[in-house]
Amino acid sequence: MAGLGADQPKSASEPVPASTQGRRLNVAIIGTGGRGIDHVREIPKIPNANIVALCDADSATLKSAVNTLGKGDYYCGI
Repeated sequence: MAGLGADQPKSASEPVPASTQGRRLNVAIIGTGGRGIDHVREIPKIPNANIVALCDADSATLKSAVNTLGKGDYYCGI
């Protein structure tokens, strides 16, 4: 099949297209355990990505994620 895989996403290390250079992607993460902590660790590695808030109902899990990130607002509650 011609073109198979042509629409696959590029890795975070590849150059950002000119149309998005200088623009920021602001992200809030809801749920910081399991997969969420992976996002806390990996999103800052993406050029122009910025975690602006964290939220979790478990205050201990949230505090750990805030410490991992080292900055940002966070919310705890249900």
